[in-house]
Amino acid sequence: MPRHTRNTRGQTTADAFPLAAVVLFLSGCASEAYLLLIRRYLLNGTYRQMTVFLYALPILGWIGAALAAFGALWLVSAIRQKRGKRRRESGVYLAAEGIDLAALSFLCRYVPASLAALLAIVPTATLLGIVWLLYDRESALSLTVLGGALWSTWFCRNRFGVSPREARTFALVVLILLAAALGICAGGRGRFRAAGKGGTQFLAAAALSFAALFFQVFPARSPRITPCGRWL
Repeated sequence: MPRHTRNTRGQTTADAFPLAAVVLFLSGCASEAYLLLIRRYLLNGTYRQMTVFLYALPILGWIGAALAAFGALWLVSAIRQKRGKRRRESGVYLAAEGIDLAALSFLCRYVPASLAALLAIVPTATLLGIVWLLYDRESALSLTVLGGALWSTWFCRNRFGVSPREARTFALVVLILLAAALGICAGGRGRFRAAGKGGTQFLAAAALSFAALFFQVFPARSPRITPCGRWL
């Protein structure tokens, strides 16, 4: 459920749509459009277009790194000089956008197999980030667990260039983390107090995620029918 705050009169009202959520949404849309552009011209373009992108991506990556460094310096300067909140937020936004541009450019240039995964990771991370900004902790964490399990299941099916053993190891690690989260929540040590739910929502989300990923890692063998009609 959405977070609530108290206004100057002491009345409880829903939070206004924060600027960070708007910036995150626009950044996610720009990143997804950038990845679609790379897929269009680097993987499915002509030889000339592919050559241009191969040379342009490292340059764009270094531009993103420089933008991230400038944003970090801007943030440090704002903190030291005790400037306003807007100035500090501007530094954070610049640094985040620079890291995003650099990471996407270098990954698509030197690890082309990651492009398909990035096309799914970017919108998922954007939506989860908006959820964390707008909703209470328990709902946000529950949706994060469900989204992570869904993405892990999809990753195990496609693998994106990794070996089946590596994909299986990754899934087992996620299963262990989910099992630990279930144990902590069921034991009462990690219960959430938001909205008086006490962690029930997170417990249900973790259990469903664990079940879905478990059957992906250890699929049940369906019986085969021979031409004579016998089950094997």
